[in-house]
Amino acid sequence: MPITDDQISDMEAHIYEIDFAKAAAEEKLTRHDVMAHVHVFAALCPKAAPIIHLGATSCYVGDNTVSDKLLAVIGVVLPIWLVLNL
Repeated sequence: MPITDDQISDMEAHIYEIDFAKAAAEEKLTRHDVMAHVHVFAALCPKAAPIIHLGATSCYVGDNTVSDKLLAVIGVVLPIWLVLNL
């Protein structure tokens, strides 16, 4: 499936319009956190809706989120640990 510049522009135009209340309501229906966000974002970006979930599994999204949080914690904790242990 080809991805168009128009679809990318559609997503970029709405990237900061995350409606967590709508996602929470959708999650109650779908019982799936990632797909709830996919559905809510797809409603904002109708041109991009067919490609939003391409190539990204729920595990991929969740694992990357955890990795990002771990890196943030390491960035805070490691300097403190180095100072205390030197």
